Amino acid sequence: MSITTAIEQLFEMGYKPSDIVKMGYAKSTVYTIYKRWLKKRVGENAIYIAYDIDYSILDRFVHQLRLLGYNVIVGDSHLDTLELIDLSTIVVAIIGRISGYRRQLLYDELREANSHQKPIIALIEEGASVPTDILKNSIVIYFSRDDIPKTLNNIVRIFKNKSQEPLAPILTAIVIGMLTAFGIVAIMEILRLLLESRK
Repeated sequence: MSITTAIEQLFEMGYKPSDIVKMGYAKSTVYTIYKRWLKKRVGENAIYIAYDIDYSILDRFVHQLRLLGYNVIVGDSHLDTLELIDLSTIVVAIIGRISGYRRQLLYDELREANSHQKPIIALIEEGASVPTDILKNSIVIYFSRDDIPKTLNNIVRIFKNKSQEPLAPILTAIVIGMLTAFGIVAIMEILRLLLESRK
């Protein structure tokens, strides 16, 4: 078995690069193989999800994006996931009103995305406080779980301004995922607004 195959198998088993270096493999070899292994694992056109929101909403959002055919990487609870941002095409941040255990890591993820000049789409719940420097050059959509019409108005405003940009298709998928994550209330509100607009 080649060294490359052996190291890749260790990664598949869940070992981190630092663990494998401690086993006696050369650091440069381990990290070179790690980068290749990550790139193969992540695939093309990956969406990195940085989050600090209820897990149930996050889970529905990610599930919907995967149903739409997107390759989704969800940030983990440790700094090792920052390496995945470089391999992603876009970063989507979902930020809830109440700051949770992941808030500081979320900020680190957004700073990492900025350092790699990755496009960022931020879904921010009204009432959340986010440092403005980490959201420069980002598409920001404010949402409210309690006021779906206001959220829809924010979405329509963003689409009017961004409909010709290269990110428009992914923005559409993200909005569909977000509304699905909010559940049936959002879908019923959309139907009501559509029916009202026909009158």
